Amino acid sequence: MAAAARGSFRIGNAEAQSPWRTGGRRTGTSPLLDGDGLAALEQAVEHETPPGGGLWNGPKVALWIGARVGERIHPRTGWYYLRYRLNWSIKVPLQAHPDSDESAKDAFKNGASPPRSGASRRPILPP
Repeated sequence: MAAAARGSFRIGNAEAQSPWRTGGRRTGTSPLLDGDGLAALEQAVEHETPPGGGLWNGPKVALWIGARVGERIHPRTGWYYLRYRLNWSIKVPLQAHPDSDESAKDAFKNGASPPRSGASRRPILPP
């Protein structure tokens, strides 16, 4: 019983004591941004430079929302609004391997399949 008392807390109390406002999907909480606020966020993400420069990400969206509603907003909530409310996704291409062969990539893009070893081919048997 002592272990339960030492580390136990109620989830409802955790939200009340937390300095962050999540504004999540739990019942009883109102969304942080209404329709006009969501449209303003989309306008900001598309046409404005984020605070601190660079690309828009969850923490920067959380700062923007926090400035609009006057509260501290958790960075995860910024990711939620960016990804699921605005339907944005990461559009940064992956880095190419330094030893990659450009001619092999071009041949693959043009429909040529890579050569296979003889061990991987199976004979076609008649029905």
